[in-house]
Amino acid sequence: MIKLVNNNTSLILILTLSMLMMTGHVSAEIDGASTTGFQVPPAKKPELRGKPPAWNYVWVDGYWNWEKNGWQWHQGKYVQAIQDRPPINNRDFRTIPPSVHHVWIPGEWKIEAGDWTWQKGHYKQKPFRNAFWHAGYWRHQAPGWVWIDGHW
Repeated sequence: MIKLVNNNTSLILILTLSMLMMTGHVSAEIDGASTTGFQVPPAKKPELRGKPPAWNYVWVDGYWNWEKNGWQWHQGKYVQAIQDRPPINNRDFRTIPPSVHHVWIPGEWKIEAGDWTWQKGHYKQKPFRNAFWHAGYWRHQAPGWVWIDGHW
């Protein structure tokens, strides 16, 4: 527990913490290395859908993804739905993570050359300390199934 000396110190502390929370970014330097503690993606961008290219195309919303040193917008798009239900997920064998800075990326089914292939899960280094991976998944949406990409 922190005991505050006077009201001015309290006000400065509250204002500083408020500004950090509003920016969505908190950094610290530990042992000479800068670490980022918290990142919030920008607000979702409005998108114009237009008409699908054919009856079996489904709209997939755009999303922000952390890439290299910042948030990058991935534009929404129409993707062709597949008719076959994806296979049930395989069980990946997880090993011990390389470090506390890595997160497990689950395996996934993909279609390659018309056949289902399993892509094994793996560890990926977090782009910042409290990063959360939103795993990709198959979504059922008329007229079939569409893949929703995983992202930070």
